[in-house]
Amino acid sequence: MESSQQYWVHHLSPFLFHVKNIPFEWVKSPLGIISLIVFFGGSFLCSFYFIRNKKTKETVQTLLFYLLGIFVTLFGLQYFQINWGLRWYSLMYLIGFLLVYFFFMYWIKHKKTMLTENLLVTLIAYALIGMLIGARTAYVFIYNWGYYKTHLMESFATWEGGLSFHGGIVGVTIAIILFCRKYKIHFFHLTDKLVQVVPLGIGFGRIGNFMNGELWGRVIEKRLPWAIIFPGGGNLPRHPSQIYQSLGEGFGLFLTLFLLSRKKWHEGALTGFFLIFYGLYRF
Repeated sequence: MESSQQYWVHHLSPFLFHVKNIPFEWVKSPLGIISLIVFFGGSFLCSFYFIRNKKTKETVQTLLFYLLGIFVTLFGLQYFQINWGLRWYSLMYLIGFLLVYFFFMYWIKHKKTMLTENLLVTLIAYALIGMLIGARTAYVFIYNWGYYKTHLMESFATWEGGLSFHGGIVGVTIAIILFCRKYKIHFFHLTDKLVQVVPLGIGFGRIGNFMNGELWGRVIEKRLPWAIIFPGGGNLPRHPSQIYQSLGEGFGLFLTLFLLSRKKWHEGALTGFFLIFYGLYRF
C-alpha cells in the first residue's frame, strides 16, 4: 500500500504469486518421457527393494505419489494454457485446514477426541470437498449468477477465483454430518472441538479479504489514521472492516472459546457458545 495525501491507498495483489507459463515442452519429447519414466519408475522400484523399514518405505512412496501428482497437475495447467497462482484467500483456507490438522493431532495424542489419525485425514478430505462445492456453489448461484447464467462453463473455473465463505461453511457442515453418520462419531463431540479452531480460520480468512481489497467498511466521517482508500469503493477513505472482523470474530472469538473450554461443559455447549459469540462479535 502507498500513502495518498492523508490516507493509505490499497494496491495489494490478491495473489501471493501468479504463474503465467511454465516451460514443459521437454516433457513432450521422447527423451523427456524416458527421463520421467526412469526417474519415477526407478524411484518406486528402489523404495520397494532397498528400503527395509516399512514406515520409511511408506513415507518415501507417499512423497513420490504427491510429487507425481503435482507434476501432472502443473503440466495439465500449462498444456491447457490456464494461468494460475496461489491467492491470499486460498492460502488462508489452507492455513485453516492445517490448523485443524495440528490441533486434532494434539487432541488425539492426549486422548481428548474419538478420532484416530486415519479418521482425521478422512475428515479433512470430507471437509475440503464440502468446502469447495459449497463455497463455489454459493459464489456462482447467489453472489454472481447474473454473470454465470450466460457463462455456465466458467462456473467450474475455480482457478480464476470466486469462493464464498458462507457457502464454504454450509458445505463443510453438510460434510461433517455425513462423516459423523458414516463413522458413528457424535456430531457435537466433533463440533465442540472444531469450533475451537474455526475462529482462527475465520480470522485469517478476513485477512485474505483485506488482501483482496473486498468487503471494505463504511466511509469515515472524521480523520482516522488507519483509514484506507479501496479502489473498488471509490476515491473515499473507509474503515478497514476486514481487519476489525479478523480481530473480533476471528482471534477474539478464538480467545473467548479457549477460555470457556478450560471449564467442563455438557456436549454441544461449546458449539452453542461459538454461535452466540460469533453473532455478537460480528454484530
